[in-house]
This record gives sequence, structure tokens and C-alpha cells, in this order.
Amino acid sequence: MTFHKPLLASALAMASLLPAPALAQENEAAQIAERLNDPATQYAVAGMISAMSKAMLDIQVGPFLEAMEGMGGKAAPDLGPDATVADLAGTDHAQVRAQLLENVPRMMTAMGSMAGTIEEMMPQLKAMAEQMKNAVPHY
Repeated sequence: MTFHKPLLASALAMASLLPAPALAQENEAAQIAERLNDPATQYAVAGMISAMSKAMLDIQVGPFLEAMEGMGGKAAPDLGPDATVADLAGTDHAQVRAQLLENVPRMMTAMGSMAGTIEEMMPQLKAMAEQMKNAVPHY
């Protein structure tokens, strides 16, 4: 089964927001990289995203589908009044959780590598920002 990319993208976007404020300070990039590479942190984030995905998959959409069809929209799939997002997606929480536990740690490791690289590049990024500031006319 292939993982539903929009769900993974949403989950990773939420997870990537966790360390965002700390990235503003270059001396914390190494700490962020370390946390992102920590297996316990990776498992905790995967668990949190799994819980959020379960709540999302359990949302009932049957009435919404019927309303859309009633407004002249595309015919709703015949899933019944108790249809959920999981029914529409053709998956269940067990499949999504398995994919999250497999992919979130790998992606967090990649984010950790990126955080370490940002720390190394910080002097260059600051120099670039200074050049851009000086290149823009001041009114």
C-alpha cells in the first residue's frame, strides 16, 4: 500500500513546526539536530502524529458528502451516513500508523541533518542577508 502523501505532508508540516522558534538562534541548531536524530523523540513525534491522524480519519463525512451532492456537486460515493475520512481515503488507522512509524523517524533524521547544515552555513547566510539589506534602496 502506498502512503497517502497529503496526510504525510500535513503530519510532517506539523512536526516541523515544533523546533521552528529555536532555529532562529544559530547556537541551538546543533541541539535541534540532536533532538531530531534522537530515536525517543522520533518515536514520540510519530506517536503524536498517529494520534492526530486517528482523530482525522475518524471524522464523519457522510452528511457532508450528501450535502455536496444535493448542491449539484459530483455524486457522492455510496459510503453511507456514517462514512469517515478513512472510508474516503481507502485506509485505516493501523495502515497509517505503520507508515508513520516507518517514515517519520527517517524524515526527522533528514531534518536533523538539515539543521546541522544550517548551523554550518549560518555565517554565509548572515553575509548574504547583509548584502541583500545593502542592495535594497532605503526610502
